Amino acid sequence: MSQVSLAVTTRELEHSKSNAKEKQIALRSPSLDIESTVRGLTSARRAHLTLGGFITLDVADSGAIWLAHNGKHVEAFEALFSLLSTRPDHEMQFTCTLEPLPS
Repeated sequence: MSQVSLAVTTRELEHSKSNAKEKQIALRSPSLDIESTVRGLTSARRAHLTLGGFITLDVADSGAIWLAHNGKHVEAFEALFSLLSTRPDHEMQFTCTLEPLPS
């Protein structure tokens, strides 16, 4: 099963206080089966990331999940950001599925 680690960094928490629309969650340590797909993500090559079969987010960056890319998933993004913010700089590992979107 695919896995990924996510975190909100202390630096991001400080930045988001004055730039709330630029919030991001660091995307780290994708499992080998999705690593090449994650590395290829860009604003032109996006994917749906579903965490634990429960939370779906849009990813358009190989190193972060941005609020700006998640207009359809704002509530899910904010909930996850809030959870990860309780322990800044600590990675939380999730089972996941990654579904590339058509270009």
